Amino acid sequence: MGLPKDLSLAGIRFIDGEKESELKDTIIKSVGHCLFISGSNPRSVLFSTYYYLKLHGAEWLWPGEDGEFLPSIKKARTDGFEIEENRFI
Repeated sequence: MGLPKDLSLAGIRFIDGEKESELKDTIIKSVGHCLFISGSNPRSVLFSTYYYLKLHGAEWLWPGEDGEFLPSIKKARTDGFEIEENRFI
């Protein structure tokens, strides 16, 4: 998890030829057996993480533990993700 510029230190490039200001705010990508979650700014990384968890059935209905639905997941899926989109405009 991190900003694209941070993950580029690990050799991960999300977008070729785009300016940093044009980055998508939600980036979830599978590379081999690894999953990378990123976004255009730190808040977008957090929301990208929430989106990934929602894809696995997590829900936050209201503040507090009573409003959380966090299913037990034996093995989270990390393959087949190619999400780059602006979800929070």
